[in-house]
Amino acid sequence: MKTRIPFENSKFEKVRIRFLISEKTKSKIQVGDAKPKDEAKYPFFTSGENILSFDEFLCDNQTIFLNDGGVAGVKFYDGKVAYSDHTYAICSKNENICFTKFLFYSILCNLNFIDFFFFKGSALRNLEKNKFKNFKIPLPPLNEQKKIVEFLDKKCEIIDKRLSNLERKIKSLKEYKKSLISECVTKGLNPKNMEFKDSGIPWIGQIPKHWEVTKIKYVIDVLTDYTANGSFADLAKNVQYLDYEDYARLVRLTDLRENLNNFGIYVDKNSYEYLSKSSLFGKEILVANVGAYSGLFWEMPKVKFKATLAPNMFMIKTNKKIMQHYFYYLGISNIVFDILQQKAITTAQPKLNKTDIKTIYIPLPPLNEQKKIAEFLDKKCEKIDRLNENYTKQITALKEYKKSLIYECVTGKKEI
Repeated sequence: MKTRIPFENSKFEKVRIRFLISEKTKSKIQVGDAKPKDEAKYPFFTSGENILSFDEFLCDNQTIFLNDGGVAGVKFYDGKVAYSDHTYAICSKNENICFTKFLFYSILCNLNFIDFFFFKGSALRNLEKNKFKNFKIPLPPLNEQKKIVEFLDKKCEIIDKRLSNLERKIKSLKEYKKSLISECVTKGLNPKNMEFKDSGIPWIGQIPKHWEVTKIKYVIDVLTDYTANGSFADLAKNVQYLDYEDYARLVRLTDLRENLNNFGIYVDKNSYEYLSKSSLFGKEILVANVGAYSGLFWEMPKVKFKATLAPNMFMIKTNKKIMQHYFYYLGISNIVFDILQQKAITTAQPKLNKTDIKTIYIPLPPLNEQKKIAEFLDKKCEKIDRLNENYTKQITALKEYKKSLIYECVTGKKEI
């Protein structure tokens, strides 16, 4: 398939970026020097996010920031701002020729192209600045740039407000889902008609009188640490990742994080046999044990194909005291997930061991109640997930519309 060249049908003259920009002085400020937002004067830009602040600033007036590592990202700031490494700061060389904000919109609508062609590397992808600076953008007369920028500022403000509102709805639904699960696995389905007792565990609180409290180690048969299979460096030597359907699928941490049913990356037979000790068949509970998502639970869907597991995850199978599916709901509830998160961050590199999981206390209802609670949560969570999926589709459509609108404006296809 032929790759569409950005701006190929622009009615405006195209000019290489290098003739339009000035590069900002590289920051010498380290992230460790930063202060919390409420203790400093100016925002701080690092790897695509303004997460901290500084008392001193490096950039004044209008600035465009591009990520200089990872994936492409671009932000625009109008005012004083500090920034760290892995950012590339630029502005217009001459505002009487090209507005910085117009330049920003031209870059923004072609991030996918920039990401694919101008970011190189494997472990840490870097922006190839010389190639990026040779990228041509349409350059209309200054008065048309002004009209385009003013039009897009207004339109994008409306779109961004809608996006923000949808993102808030998704966040609210996720919080409600987690709260609902936590309430059900600690109080049951009919708390008004039950007698309660103190569980003896502060973060669990009161539970139905006929329930038990136990440690996870007493309700599981298998807790396997597949980190022992080796590091991702070992995988790179022994496992071949494929972008087409082949012998088996490899489940990775990203699959847990994104909670996908169409999960995993394909591997060939030799790669599968190298990882065969971690074969998966469906309904296993997987738990991330390294990194920022340590403690994240995922229940494997039933699979009709061979599947295996990458390092840095635990695999759990429960015994007859608890339903595997009910245990999954316990795992994503506040009483398990939040505790594991707290245990993981006690080290510089978040990490969990088997003891962290085994020693967590959980409330344990009779099996018949576990079944009813799991069935109830299945129905409620399906509705919540459907709503979130709908909101996510709206967000995707709005982002595509925004990108298309910007593209049509900066190329002169849309009359303003």
